[in-house]
Amino acid sequence: MNESAIDPKRRTVELSTLLAGLAPLPAALDYPISGLAQDSRKVLPGDLFCALRGLQQHGLEYWHDVQAAGAAALVWEPPSPHPDLPPAAIKCGSMAVVPVEELGQHLGLLADRFYKHPGAALNLVGVTGTDGKTSCAYYIAQALHDQDNPCGLAGTLGHGLYGEVLEQA
Repeated sequence: MNESAIDPKRRTVELSTLLAGLAPLPAALDYPISGLAQDSRKVLPGDLFCALRGLQQHGLEYWHDVQAAGAAALVWEPPSPHPDLPPAAIKCGSMAVVPVEELGQHLGLLADRFYKHPGAALNLVGVTGTDGKTSCAYYIAQALHDQDNPCGLAGTLGHGLYGEVLEQA
């Protein structure tokens, strides 16, 4: 892995931290990861590319593209469309290639670990019922806003920060 290609302004997280409990990883393949990508056209040097099974093809079909773009690692969802690909973590050129069972179900966890658990700092209030949900949500948002607590809204009328124009849902 060519660490000098990674933009020093981007955060890095060790691959072993991202994959803890999901897949075994030899220490020699524990590269710093500076981003996450599912679209091969958006891979930057140091990124982890997540190759999922799709309806038409597998993300592994873009293996060479992400390697050429400088991806540090590629995690893929078995089974592989390539019978010669071993079912264990390997090094391919300068890139770690790691199978992760049910990868699609773990994307949220990977993002949560990479971005250092951003949801932990959020509080959520839900409003349910037949009538008056939007009004109640606005009253709650206004009360929070008046106490200098930033507040977002999401509902049938749209979403956005309280006090700003809401985008149509």
